[in-house]
Amino acid sequence: MRDERAAQFQAVFRTGLPYVLQSLRRLGVRERDVEDVTQEVFLAVYPRLGDYDPSRPLRRWLFGFARRMASDYRKRASVQREVLDDAQEPRDQGAAADERLGDQAQRRLLLRALDALDQRSRETFVMYYLDDTPTPEIAAELGDSEDAVTSRLRRAVEKVTAEVQRLQRKAAPR
Repeated sequence: MRDERAAQFQAVFRTGLPYVLQSLRRLGVRERDVEDVTQEVFLAVYPRLGDYDPSRPLRRWLFGFARRMASDYRKRASVQREVLDDAQEPRDQGAAADERLGDQAQRRLLLRALDALDQRSRETFVMYYLDDTPTPEIAAELGDSEDAVTSRLRRAVEKVTAEVQRLQRKAAPR
């Protein structure tokens, strides 16, 4: 039984690691802390392996853990002062929506713009626009109505758009 559980965990880890790393970055975990928070995610996953329903997508199940750990991280990080640098972030191997943007600077700009959102809006935005999660599934995962999710998405898009424009104006040569 123990060997079977270890094999199951290894499979989940191998399959889910790139996605968890990518999700944590998208959810606001700073690059220097991504590996530590990823470890926290998989430490939480291991005892809950028996709860996983294989009829559900693994990525969505792992996203729930990543979402909670990123939320805890941001609560801890909110009391810290940090200077952001423009160091290039490592590329994940998947070709998700934000990576299809093609330009590293645009990805960094999007991640910085996402920092303007509150945690719940950021999670909703990431799930819908970057992970292609349907609205009903987001509502179920977050315990919200579909109307609330749709409304939050609309406000998040407005805020991200305004923040991108602000960041572009700030970076534009004068």
